[in-house]
Amino acid sequence: MSINLKLNDQRDNEGNELDGSYTKFKECRYLRMYFLFMTPLYIVLVILVDLKSGYNFSELINLWALAFSFLMFLPHEFIHATAFPMNTRKVIHLTWKGGYVYSDAEVNRSRFIVIALLPLLLLGVLPMIGWFLFFDDAGFNSTFLFTVAYMNCLFSVLDIHSIIQTIKTVPKEAMIVQNVSGELFWYIPNMN
Repeated sequence: MSINLKLNDQRDNEGNELDGSYTKFKECRYLRMYFLFMTPLYIVLVILVDLKSGYNFSELINLWALAFSFLMFLPHEFIHATAFPMNTRKVIHLTWKGGYVYSDAEVNRSRFIVIALLPLLLLGVLPMIGWFLFFDDAGFNSTFLFTVAYMNCLFSVLDIHSIIQTIKTVPKEAMIVQNVSGELFWYIPNMN
């Protein structure tokens, strides 16, 4: 398996070009949509904190972990990349705006949902469950784990949006592809 890393805004010039038989995904391009999806997640996590410990939410935010969380974009995108089929081209694009993975793979709807969901589960939900079950204090390890897990949940909001859009708009039998700019499209394969 080969995964390449790009650290700028330049797009690849080679890759699959898509014709008119593909339907473009509706993408979350506006900041207000980000906050629309982030708010319910934030409320759920704050309620969990109150149920768990009685600590004020701000007591559990660790500044070191907050800084560390912003470095988690690379592992987040790497998890996306490893979930694509093995023998396909994968490029992780990291820019000042965030990151995404380009792959020339065509994946079915279910696999796309798993690809979008994995970083949230592995870097956000499972560590948050671990914090909820195994930590009772507001010590450094507890607050570090909580902060990193919480921030990864927030960073996954656009992935959640992609999952919701996929479930709402993409037929179950569809295949999902990307163009070289990382935009997502779906099509129904010919069943002949």
